[in-house]
Amino acid sequence: MGNRVKIDFVIMWVDGADPAWQAEKAQYSYKSEMGQALGEERYRDQGLLKYWFRGVERFAPWVNTIFFVTWGHLPAWLNVNHPKLKIVKHSDYILERYLPTFNSNTIELNLMRIPDLSEHFVLFNDDMFLLQPCKETDFFKEELPVDLGVLAVHCPHANNIVQTMCCNDIGIINKHFNKNAVLSEKRTNWYNVRYGIRNLHTLVLSQYASFTGIMQPHACQAFLKSSFDEVWAAEPDVLNETCMRKFRDCRDVNQYLIKEWQLAKNRFVPGSVKFSKAFFIAGEQAEATASEAAQAITQQKAKVVCINDGAMPQQKFDSVKACLATALEAILPDASAFERVV
Repeated sequence: MGNRVKIDFVIMWVDGADPAWQAEKAQYSYKSEMGQALGEERYRDQGLLKYWFRGVERFAPWVNTIFFVTWGHLPAWLNVNHPKLKIVKHSDYILERYLPTFNSNTIELNLMRIPDLSEHFVLFNDDMFLLQPCKETDFFKEELPVDLGVLAVHCPHANNIVQTMCCNDIGIINKHFNKNAVLSEKRTNWYNVRYGIRNLHTLVLSQYASFTGIMQPHACQAFLKSSFDEVWAAEPDVLNETCMRKFRDCRDVNQYLIKEWQLAKNRFVPGSVKFSKAFFIAGEQAEATASEAAQAITQQKAKVVCINDGAMPQQKFDSVKACLATALEAILPDASAFERVV
C-alpha cells in the first residue's frame, strides 16, 4: 500500500527518584486496594532511555511524532525542542477524577485522549528498544495493526498480577465475541506460517468454545486509536473502575484488552513471532539473564528487545544496568538529535 498513514510512537516514562513525585505517591501508597504492585522496580529508571531515542532515530526515521508521556518530570538531557517530540503530562489527557495516578493501566487506557495523536500509533514502554531497521509495514499493513493471532491460556496467579489482569481481559472478550466465529471469519489470521510452531497452540485450544487466552508478547504494540473508543463505549464501567484505582490491582483490565479487541475483530495483519525478544531480569539469575540480553542486543537478534526490570538488590541492579548500557552503546554509540548538546 506504500503505507501512507501517519504512524506515531507513544512512550511512557517515570522518574521514580523524583522527590516531588515520591511525595505525591506517598500520600496514596497505603490507601490502595488489594493486589497492588508497589515494588520499586515498577518505577525505577534503568538509565537507558537515551538508547530508545537513538534507536528510533536510526532504525525508524519515518516516525511521524513521538509522544513522551510523563508525570511531569523530564530527563535533563532530553532535547524538548526536537520537531518530532511532544511532551505529554498526565494532566494533559487523563480525566481529572483519575489523577494523580500511579497505575500504568490508567495511563495506557486513556491514550486515545492525547491531543493530536494519530489513528495509527505504536505504544512502547521505556524498556523496549529498536535494534534493527524497521519499516512502517512492521507495525501497520493495509492500515491495520500487525499482530499475532495465537491462542494461549491465561490463569489467575496470586503472585502474578499481569496474569490475573489478562484473565479479566479475556473474560470481557468472551462476553462480546464468539470464538469460533472469530477464528472462522479469517482463518489465515489465526493459522499462519509466520507463527511457526505456535500454530499448534491455536490448533489444540481451538476445540474450546471460549477464548482461554491470546498470546501476549512483551513488546511494543500497534494500535488503532478508534479501538480504544470502541472498548470504552462497550465497557465504560469496567474501564472507569480500573482508572479510579491509584495503583495496579488484580481487579484491573489493561491495554491487552484493547489489543485483544482488535484481534477478535480480525482487525489486524499477521506478523512474525521472531519480530521481538523479551528478557525478564530479576532475582538471583538477574546478572546471567542480563548477560544473555546483552548478547541479543549486540548481535541484534530481533527488531525489538524488551528488557523487563524485576525485583533485585541494588548491587545487582547496578551491575545489570552497566551490562545493558555497554551492549546498547556498542550498537548505538552516537548521540541522537533528541539529546541536548551540552
